[in-house]
Amino acid sequence: MKKFFLIFVLLVVSLSASNLYRLKDVLKYGYIDTSGKWVIQPKFDDASYFSEGLAAVKMNRKWGYIDKQGRWVVKPKFDEVWDFSEGLATVEINGKWGYIDKQGRWVVKPKFDKAWGFSEGLAKVKMNGKWGFIDKQGKWVIKPLFDVANDFSEGLAKVKINGKWGSIDKQGNLIVKPKFDFLEVYKDIIWVYFGDYEGYVSRSGKYLTFNQSELDIVNMQNKKVKNSAKSQASYQATHVKKVDDPYKIGSCVYKRKNSIIVEHNGQRVYRR
Repeated sequence: MKKFFLIFVLLVVSLSASNLYRLKDVLKYGYIDTSGKWVIQPKFDDASYFSEGLAAVKMNRKWGYIDKQGRWVVKPKFDEVWDFSEGLATVEINGKWGYIDKQGRWVVKPKFDKAWGFSEGLAKVKMNGKWGFIDKQGKWVIKPLFDVANDFSEGLAKVKINGKWGSIDKQGNLIVKPKFDFLEVYKDIIWVYFGDYEGYVSRSGKYLTFNQSELDIVNMQNKKVKNSAKSQASYQATHVKKVDDPYKIGSCVYKRKNSIIVEHNGQRVYRR
């Protein structure tokens, strides 16, 4: 019976970064520890993971935040909420979104149509149908110009304008102009495609191209390294593990059969 209970717990709990786990007991949510013991009794209508020491929970149709002892830190008064991120939580009240600190005080008053958590010091928010980015004082860093926007990751954010994807830096400069059907960032390589074309762009916005027929390999400086089938086969065999291998430095892209492979400092970071 004990084994069955532990298996049941593993199937239904939502794991978090803390040592407490969310669990629903018939109708209500609470939190258990790794032994399966209730630490916070199930009494909430809904509940989220613990993030930065607090968890969002719902009671009587309103959301608030509790600590790991189950005590209210921010009383339930919000219509919708997100987890804490970089010290602030995104909350909705009366149809508008803003940001509170861990004492429940307004840091950025609710005035946005949509809002997400902070990432790398900036948060994406929507106003009048367009997305932009604000800082933790609520000031516009990048004005709302985009139809769609993603969070910043390693200094870049994906943005969409008129159905096309590009990327911007934290000053709002277009690193990759929005002209691609799809765009994804992998460390210091940006993979793009439009129509029948696909290729790679560096974080500086320079194209990294390869000739599919010759299986060219290119590095971050956009210089062709090798292009013969024999050299390519040799490269595939070594897997850039040798210390003196020229591919060990920087990033390279190559095509093997029907796969596109990106390697950085000798480690594969992406394959499609």
